[in-house]
Formats: sequence, C-alpha cells, structure tokens
Amino acid sequence: MLEISVDRENKKFHALVELVGEEKPISVDAQYEIVINETMDGVRIKANRISVSREWIDLIAQEFIDHEFYIEGKNAARMIKLVKDIGLV
Repeated sequence: MLEISVDRENKKFHALVELVGEEKPISVDAQYEIVINETMDGVRIKANRISVSREWIDLIAQEFIDHEFYIEGKNAARMIKLVKDIGLV
C-alpha cells in the first residue's frame, strides 16, 4: 500500500496500492459500513460503493457491493484492531 486516506465522517476511503504484475499503482475508492460488536467479538462490513482504476478489478469489485461480510471469534479481534488502527471507525 502506497497511501491511504480515510474520511470517517462520510465513511469513505481512498487507497493507492502497488500489485505485482501491474505496471502502475492501482487506485481504490470505497464507501463502506462497519459495525463492531466487541462484546460478541464480531464485525460486520459492507461496501456501498467501490471504484477501482483497473477495469478488470473494478468488475470483480462490483460483485461485492451491498454484500455483508461477518467476521466472528478470534479473527474478529484482529479485524477490530485493523479497522481501528487504519482509522476506518
């Protein structure tokens, strides 16, 4: 990851990533929802909008819009730490 910026108020983030095999960095913009339930060790993540600068990746990303992902148990603790460290919540 070359850069990341987070707008917590509007629940948006922008990232610039460098992928092996790609000539130029890839830009990713997303609007998201994250709900943390620390008492139950659970995280719910949902992407409301995703835009990726590479068409083939963008097409794949569109398949994940409006799908909710739940992470529970010991993996949720890691995800909670990650989203807090990045500043998504």
